[in-house]
Amino acid sequence: TESSSPSSRSSKKRCFTSKHALILCVPLLSLLDIILSLRTTQQIVRAAPNSNTNSTFTDNPPDDKPNVVPTATAAASIASISLRIPPLQELAETSHYSCPPGLIWVNHTHLPHNMTHPPGRNIPRIVHMTAKSRCVTPSVFRHLKQWQFPGHSFYFHDDEAVDRLLYANHTGTPHEIVRNLTRVLSCVTSGATKSDIWRYLILWHYGGIYSDIDNSANRFNGSTISPDDDSFFVVESLGIMSQYFLASSPKHPLMKHALNFGIPALQDTVNVMVNNPATKTGPGAIKNGFINFQKAAGISTNGYTPAGIYEGAENIEPSSERRYCTVVGNKNLGKEYIDRNGLGQSEKQELFAAANMSRYNDLFKKFPRAGRISCQEHIRRQQIASNGTFYKVANYVPINGRYVEA
Repeated sequence: TESSSPSSRSSKKRCFTSKHALILCVPLLSLLDIILSLRTTQQIVRAAPNSNTNSTFTDNPPDDKPNVVPTATAAASIASISLRIPPLQELAETSHYSCPPGLIWVNHTHLPHNMTHPPGRNIPRIVHMTAKSRCVTPSVFRHLKQWQFPGHSFYFHDDEAVDRLLYANHTGTPHEIVRNLTRVLSCVTSGATKSDIWRYLILWHYGGIYSDIDNSANRFNGSTISPDDDSFFVVESLGIMSQYFLASSPKHPLMKHALNFGIPALQDTVNVMVNNPATKTGPGAIKNGFINFQKAAGISTNGYTPAGIYEGAENIEPSSERRYCTVVGNKNLGKEYIDRNGLGQSEKQELFAAANMSRYNDLFKKFPRAGRISCQEHIRRQQIASNGTFYKVANYVPINGRYVEA
């Protein structure tokens, strides 16, 4: 039974210095889950050497060489990627490629650090969104304008930028915040799964606001989040904290708890070509991550969260710093703050056609159970093939009752 009792937002007392009709459990598949189904490209993830180098996370211009990033080719060597976590502006920036006729390039808005991180504010005034490409249809371009709040930086991360962060979190470096992250990334065969993992990492390292691109901001605006909010969620229709929209301060333990649930769950996938992001890295990870977040503070919960402010921690040790989650809204009023269907169906179809994307649930038709290869089997094969020096992203096709490498 749930023993935590949320306090009112105004009476919150801080204990530290401020500084998806998808399969089974999600009633509605978000556009991001659909359009990102083909985002993953075949890559080689190389195990990194041990490093004790500390990184500084800042929006200030970098003082060293920019990262070398992978391109959208059939096989990109991750060994060429710098293992440091770069300043956000550098992380999000990609080489300007030409948009196909009829599509529009989405620019970033980068504001000075003193505007996005004013004194006394925990969640930075930064909005993160992601898609396969920074080229979008005119209707999507207009739709995105509502998320470019005054006084906020806005970053539209494409695959190149997403990979830059994911593969900087290597095994054996200070950046890998979850065990076996590098190995399990080789099992990411769904763009939605990739986006799930990335959103937790981007908020862990930099903080800010994440939103799926088809969300509309209804009651939510640039001033909805209070300076003392440590993390911020809306209640989705299932009665749990939203995963299609979330905001947090940097290093918030709930992001780490979500990864600590999602990565092992993905590693246990019985068919590496069907990731089931909704239950493993998506809403299921946020729900179970929240359960463990509160458990670390000695609080029992079933993961269903009415509006309120909730306390938790990273570890169960008494010395572990207490952190907080602000939850607003009502599951019966799902569109009060954020409308998950803010982008119309015709606009979605237009984007699918323009980007040559397919729907996520078509994967189940393409990859039958017979002869399937699990994530752990794929990792084992990669370890044997390379003596554990690199992990090639799974890319199998079913032929005559068995799976073979494409």
